[in-house]
Amino acid sequence: MVIVVELEREAEEAPGPVIAPNYPKRKDEGWWLVVGDTKKNALVSIKRVPLQVRSKVKLDFVAPEQGEYDYVLYFMCDSYLGCDQEYEFHLSVGEGGDDDDDEEEDEE
Repeated sequence: MVIVVELEREAEEAPGPVIAPNYPKRKDEGWWLVVGDTKKNALVSIKRVPLQVRSKVKLDFVAPEQGEYDYVLYFMCDSYLGCDQEYEFHLSVGEGGDDDDDEEEDEE
């Protein structure tokens, strides 16, 4: 499965270093996209993303068994408190197709 997430920063300029006077060296803000299943307390996908003014990020993960799933997409910052966001989404997984033809073409 692939989820495409489009991110846009409200500020027009690209991010600079974090104001952290007690940190021993320069610290740039870090952002993470995380997909989780809260009912199973399971992590489905995680990716660190460089947040510029605009970004398009692909999150890959293995499709679960056929059925209905409720996931949460978390957008988290490792530098600032209060910036984290979460978005709930629903995923319907249907019956998969037969990949035998694709495998034969790959072997050739």
